[in-house]
Amino acid sequence: MTRFAWLMRREWMQHHRGWLILAIVPAVIALVGMPFSTVQIDEVVRAPMLAAMVFTVYLMVLLALALVGVMFDAPGLARRDRQDRSIEFWLSLPTGHVQSLAATILTNMLLMPLVVLLISAVVAPAVAALVVVKVLGAAALSDIALPAWIGFGMLVLLREVVGLVLCLLWLSPLIMLAMAASSWLKGWGVPAMAAAIGLAALAQQQLTGQTQIWDIVLQWWQQAQLALLPLTRGGVPFESLARNDDAMPLFGRWMLHDTGQLLLDALSPAFAAALLIAALGFSVLVWRRSRGN
Repeated sequence: MTRFAWLMRREWMQHHRGWLILAIVPAVIALVGMPFSTVQIDEVVRAPMLAAMVFTVYLMVLLALALVGVMFDAPGLARRDRQDRSIEFWLSLPTGHVQSLAATILTNMLLMPLVVLLISAVVAPAVAALVVVKVLGAAALSDIALPAWIGFGMLVLLREVVGLVLCLLWLSPLIMLAMAASSWLKGWGVPAMAAAIGLAALAQQQLTGQTQIWDIVLQWWQQAQLALLPLTRGGVPFESLARNDDAMPLFGRWMLHDTGQLLLDALSPAFAAALLIAALGFSVLVWRRSRGN
């Protein structure tokens, strides 16, 4: 584990700059630009609910941007160490191909988006406070109890961390297959993978009248969306919370319930199939790397 941690640290040191920029630039824009911007809300809303929504949406947007970066970068991870000649470094280490690939994937796909999320969680309270002051005035901040604010922030952060992990796991079969295809076909890997899935689904539908391939891929995508964006599930009583001074504790409990629902959703054959196909894609990458390709 110590050796694996050093592998992840090396990967972080080489590629962390872009992820820090992704976390810091939106924060600077929001904090510097808020005093000069115009925020208008037509409906009556109390400060606790307004702050809770701004905090949650800010984390959701930054995490979504991080996941877009992951999806954009993932196919190239399979061949990046040969493009920058770092393969010579990896092969010189007393580690196996499984450790080297796992360190690269975990650092770039999980650790770096997690860092973006944590930095955003530090900035989000300031952004929420500025919006409250902009819309309701500075006196409205006194309506937000500090213990409720801290508890709410921790629950939302927990929800987003769990959502990040589950989102990546639901999408892992598509990501790993895209990486495996890109290791052979380079820039054509993702289109080839998409075409292969589409043709297989179309052939199944035409030959058997069944749509299991379409259904399972659609389920992976929908569950990933629910994991990444908690407000899309529905069920939040926004109208009743908008005028409630206890909005933060109530909204926080909804977040905790939504986290439990995410974990229950993972107890399904579709999730098991996702993990199995992802493991197969990872095995293909290890096999190809071990052959010196």
